[in-house]
Amino acid sequence: MIKNEKGVTMLVLVVTIVILLVLAAVSINFAIKDSDYAIEKKQLVEMEMVATAVHEQYIKYQKTGNGLVGTPDQQLTEDIEKDMNGKDVSTVNKEGWYKLTKDDLKKIGIKDSAYEYLVKYETGEVYNLSEKTSRREGNPLYLRLSD
Repeated sequence: MIKNEKGVTMLVLVVTIVILLVLAAVSINFAIKDSDYAIEKKQLVEMEMVATAVHEQYIKYQKTGNGLVGTPDQQLTEDIEKDMNGKDVSTVNKEGWYKLTKDDLKKIGIKDSAYEYLVKYETGEVYNLSEKTSRREGNPLYLRLSD
C-alpha cells in the first residue's frame, strides 16, 4: 500500500521564499523613496519658515532701525550663483546677503534647524548652505518668498 504523505515540498518552499524576497525588496524601495520625499518636504517647509521669518525681521528693521540678524556682506560664490541661475532666477544680486547660522536662526524663531542659510532680507531669498540640492530631484535648495 502506498502512503499519501502530505507536506510542503522543497519546490513550493523555495518559490514562497523567492516571492517573499521580491515583496520585501519592493517594500524597502518604496520606503526609501518615501523617506527622501519626506526629508525634501521638511527642507522646503523649513526654507519657507526662514523666508517668512526673514521678511518679518526686515519689516521690523525698517520700522525700528535695529540691526538684522546674521553675518552681513556675504557675497555669493560662483557655484551658488550657478545653482540659483539653474533654477531660472533671472535677477540674483551678488551682494546684500546674510549668513544665518543655527544660533542666528534661533534668534528669529526657527528652532532645531539642521541647516545654515544665506538670506537676502530685502527680497526674501533663501539658499540652503548645508544641503545645496534636493535628494530626489537634485534641484538647488533655493527659495524666493514671492515664488
